Amino acid sequence: MSSRIGHLTLNTPHLGRAVTFWAAVLGGDAWTSPDGAIAVISSDTGPDLMIQRVEHASEGRNPIHLDLFAQDLNTEIERVVGLGATRLAQHEGYGTVWATLADPDGYVFDLVAHPE
Repeated sequence: MSSRIGHLTLNTPHLGRAVTFWAAVLGGDAWTSPDGAIAVISSDTGPDLMIQRVEHASEGRNPIHLDLFAQDLNTEIERVVGLGATRLAQHEGYGTVWATLADPDGYVFDLVAHPE
């Protein structure tokens, strides 16, 4: 089984400004987490856009990355690492679990537990 693109994720220190802009551009409804750390703009035509607040853009971090949805997270992590990815971290929050990995060129992406 393979992963599918679930979100394109944009990192920004200006969450409110980014949400206002991208919701207008995409014509989608925005949901913002209670803690104000992330927002998701839903799309009927493609992956949703997730916007996540960061303190500042940092070297070595993609300003935009893929969130890939996986039905069996651990199996998919093993498969993708076997293809050449490097596992960087595992996280839990917002009702889900995800792992951060880097592709063979060092670009960061997340694999997200998504049973659908």
